[in-house]
Amino acid sequence: MANIRKTFNFREGVKVDDSVLVVAGQRVGIGSTIPSKVLDIKGDVISSGQVTVSKLVVSGVSTFSDVKIGTGITIQASSGIITAGKYFGDGSSLDNLPTSQWTDTDVGLGFTSIYNEGNVGVGTTDPRFTFQVGSNPNLVGKFGVGINSLTGDIKTSGIVTASKFVGDGSLLENLPAGSIGGTVELANIANYAHVAGIATLAQGLTGTPDIHVGYVTATSANYSGVVTATTFVGALNGIADLSTFTSNLVPTLNYSIGNTKILSAGIGSFVSVGIGTTSPQTDLQIVNANNSVITLGRSTSATGNNGAISFGKVTGSFPYSGATSLDILNYGSGNVNFYLEAGNIGVTTGDFHWHRRGNFSQLMTLTHQGFLGIGNTQPNHNLHVVGTSTVTGNSFFGKNVEIKGDANVTGTLTFGSATFGNINANRVTANLFTGNVYNTSGISTFNDLKVTGNSELQSNVGIRTTADTNNLYALKINSDPRNRIVVDIFGNIGIKTTEITESFDVDAIQAFATFGMVGVGTTAVGKAPIDFSDAGKIGAGATTSRYMLPPILTNTERSNINQPEAGAVIYNITDNVLQIYDGSQWQTASPTGISGITAVVQDTTPELGGHLSGNSKDIHGVADLNVTGVSTFTGAIDANGDLDVDGHTELDNVNVSGVSTFVGAMNVANGSGVIEDAGGQLKIKAGTFNFKNNLDNKNIIFATGTGGVSLYNQGNKKFETTATGATVTGILVADGFEKSDGTPIAGGVGIKTAGGNVGFGITFLDFRGSAIGQITPPSSGISTINITGTGGGGGGGTVSSVDLASPNGTLSASGGPIVGSGTLNVDMPNSGVSAGNYISANITVDAQGRVTAASDGSATSGGITKIAFIRDEKPNGTNGGVVSSVNTWIVRDLNTISDPNTLGISSTSNGIFSLPAGNYAIHFRAPGFHVNEFQARLAYNINANFTGTTNYVYGSSQFSGWYTTQGQGIESHSTDESCGDTVLNLTQTTYFRIEQNNSAAANNANYCLGVDANRGNAEVYTQVKIEDLATAIKTNTGGGGGGTVSTGNFNATPGSPSTIDTYAYDSAELVFEYTAFIKNASNYQSQKILVMRDGTTLTSNVYGIMFNNSLLVTLDAAISGSNIIIRATPQSNVTGNTTYRIKREVV
Repeated sequence: MANIRKTFNFREGVKVDDSVLVVAGQRVGIGSTIPSKVLDIKGDVISSGQVTVSKLVVSGVSTFSDVKIGTGITIQASSGIITAGKYFGDGSSLDNLPTSQWTDTDVGLGFTSIYNEGNVGVGTTDPRFTFQVGSNPNLVGKFGVGINSLTGDIKTSGIVTASKFVGDGSLLENLPAGSIGGTVELANIANYAHVAGIATLAQGLTGTPDIHVGYVTATSANYSGVVTATTFVGALNGIADLSTFTSNLVPTLNYSIGNTKILSAGIGSFVSVGIGTTSPQTDLQIVNANNSVITLGRSTSATGNNGAISFGKVTGSFPYSGATSLDILNYGSGNVNFYLEAGNIGVTTGDFHWHRRGNFSQLMTLTHQGFLGIGNTQPNHNLHVVGTSTVTGNSFFGKNVEIKGDANVTGTLTFGSATFGNINANRVTANLFTGNVYNTSGISTFNDLKVTGNSELQSNVGIRTTADTNNLYALKINSDPRNRIVVDIFGNIGIKTTEITESFDVDAIQAFATFGMVGVGTTAVGKAPIDFSDAGKIGAGATTSRYMLPPILTNTERSNINQPEAGAVIYNITDNVLQIYDGSQWQTASPTGISGITAVVQDTTPELGGHLSGNSKDIHGVADLNVTGVSTFTGAIDANGDLDVDGHTELDNVNVSGVSTFVGAMNVANGSGVIEDAGGQLKIKAGTFNFKNNLDNKNIIFATGTGGVSLYNQGNKKFETTATGATVTGILVADGFEKSDGTPIAGGVGIKTAGGNVGFGITFLDFRGSAIGQITPPSSGISTINITGTGGGGGGGTVSSVDLASPNGTLSASGGPIVGSGTLNVDMPNSGVSAGNYISANITVDAQGRVTAASDGSATSGGITKIAFIRDEKPNGTNGGVVSSVNTWIVRDLNTISDPNTLGISSTSNGIFSLPAGNYAIHFRAPGFHVNEFQARLAYNINANFTGTTNYVYGSSQFSGWYTTQGQGIESHSTDESCGDTVLNLTQTTYFRIEQNNSAAANNANYCLGVDANRGNAEVYTQVKIEDLATAIKTNTGGGGGGTVSTGNFNATPGSPSTIDTYAYDSAELVFEYTAFIKNASNYQSQKILVMRDGTTLTSNVYGIMFNNSLLVTLDAAISGSNIIIRATPQSNVTGNTTYRIKREVV
């Protein structure tokens, strides 16, 4: 039983000859029949080797010998010592800490002298000095003290306080001036001298490199180096590199920064000047976080008779100024003038321009000729505006106004006389108005509109209400829905309603109507006030069901009629009779009523208004009685002659004493009809007898006139008699055998061939009995021999010898003899478990090796999932079709079936297909274009003509726009699809079709049901995908997580890829993850591959690659047709049979 992936319960133990026990399922139980974990062991476990686990959780008490964790931790069971490279946590409860790391060097001194053999840290775990307190003082921003035992240096990041410092102070910095007494004269300070007080005498004071003095007061000072001070007071003479504040400059002197003169005597010229900044970026830069102002004028007051340029002015008195605004202010009462050509007149005079950003187009231009252009850089009129202009006040025009384009007036326009091309206005008031009114969109309101000539309205119209912008109704009258009249674009009329009921040409269900004369289905008016003579005969209502229905009421509803009029007619559904009101009571149209027929008179063409009553008298006649409708007889019918019935006849019981001849089909009542013979024999005589299933029209029994009889199961022939014997398709099981005279054959039956083999390919022979002689299998193929019985009177027997001619394998037996070599497959007795491959199932095997139970009870068909497709395919360049009717369900075309695994689809006309009984997953989708709101649905019914109950599965709600709500044509176009999914369990053959409901149809165009791609191949529109769940590869639901698992093998050739998984993806599926296990001989490999799909472009990434010796294959993904395939390409040293197991998960 090799290569069987099942779950077994072994009662007598398991012996594995190979060195590896591989379990393909998710749970293994040892000592447990229902494992709850991947490995569930009940009892003690003894392991002589190493046990490796990724995580060990112990809930009880466990006893271990020495325990080693990684390479750094050891727990000795005998001594209890834990050895580790480092310990963390609270150590306050630790006792007997060893001091072996400390050494007492001077025992005789009377005190303990110890030192650490490394650095000692207090308040730190990382001492970098011999003795360190706090952090490393060499690091910026860290605070601490370090003592170096080699150099004796002490380094601190803080302040050292002492009563006295003795020694060389040449390296001291930042000495306070208060610590220097006396007069500093001709002093040479090697590094820095920081004087915080006043040095009254600094003659000859030098330093290297700088001298820092807190405050210097001198009548004169001559410095040869750089002088840095917070404030300079007095006159400067010389060169200054940088001065942040300078006052009292001498106007007769030149001032420079570096070697550049910044202020010339008398004039004052600067290369760059910064006010509020030490690094000006322009010639003159003023930085003030509150408000930068340049004031020009004649007054010392900033807001006096002056002008100013201000940036960032924030004050309540200037509400239009802000932190980011630039203001030009004239505090005086004069003009603000802008001049062109203020000097000499130029050859090319410029203009005034207003811009936004440096590289944007000009917003406004004022030319030197005086032309102002807004939105125009080259105006050719005094005012030239491009774009929309809004004038909120009155506008006065001294001369004519010429409007070359459209003029939109939202208010009241008053004028004397005017000539217009087109007027687009919400309101028009004029003393004189001549010409035509033409409005292509919007709403036009007229008061007392009088039209004397012909009028043509080319768009939708609303009277006392708004026009329909959805283009469903051409005319709408009245805003109150109770009094509204609508006419849709197809000419249907609705009265006192806001919408027209589907399939109605005139919908006035809420309205009352009075007519002088009414004719239905007639073109000749005037024959009668009410003329129904041709109703249903011609016109839109033409039908074969030409009858009239009166009001249908129950007795209760009839009693609620208020004051009926004489002559009123109803059909009483309680009594199933036609009744007429005679002015005082309701009379039944029957032989006993006043409106019935009380006598039969001679009439060559009698017409009966009610039931035919004989008034207890017989009706005799010598002519034929021809009945074309339904006739009901409550008593017996005695037909002494032939009874010729051309139509439908329903008979509860038929007793036939002679021969009956049926020319057409004889239907026995639906459900449980019985043809029964009370005694004797039931004989059916026919040249050919064919007994079929009423549900799917498949054969059950077929007999020919020559004597041949065939028996069928599910439409498949299983047994057939011929002139020479009988043919059985499948397995024949017999409880016993008899001779032709009925005598039982004792001792079993032998099968003898005359010069040939019994069967071919795979032959199953079940030998039972004591007369088995020699069994010789065929020279090719596989023979399965099932031998039962142990001899004696119980019907058992023995095998005298078995000769195996198959060239492979060897056999040994405890009894025999067995000669030859080959393979002997012993078929166990039937255990009641269905044949097939069980995945992730619990299977029980008894002591004789028989499979007695399978927990899931389901089998796969060799790992093949049956999937079929049905599409609407049209020639290249052909659109999907026309929407025949809006706001109703229309049937989509389905004309092409792809059923490679014979799922059993049959197709009929008009987009209908059928499926046999089974469990299916169905996905459908249908496109729409320029149909506004639309939805598709899957309709299914057990009747091919969809009579009776029809069930529906609705797809997604979609929109593909034709017009916007304003009635304007849309700019962009897209085809959308309504998609749906369902799972159905069918108990009999069922018929399907795809229906779609569209709220609009763009001019009844033939692209509303899909636009052609015109790519040189067939156009595909409506699509249905069907998956037979009974054959679907089972999905893992155990500890391994979800996904679809499949297995297989291929003959590895280096560099030649083999496909190990094929998946027909859905349009909504974009990400796929695969886990693969590959084995070749004793080498194996496991890895993952992640695949992402963008249309027909794939991106994949392999990861998590593991192998025991060397890499076996490389995996890659590709698209083949509408399938994603995973390929395995063997490495250069990999050949021969290679097995695989792959799990696919769709994200």
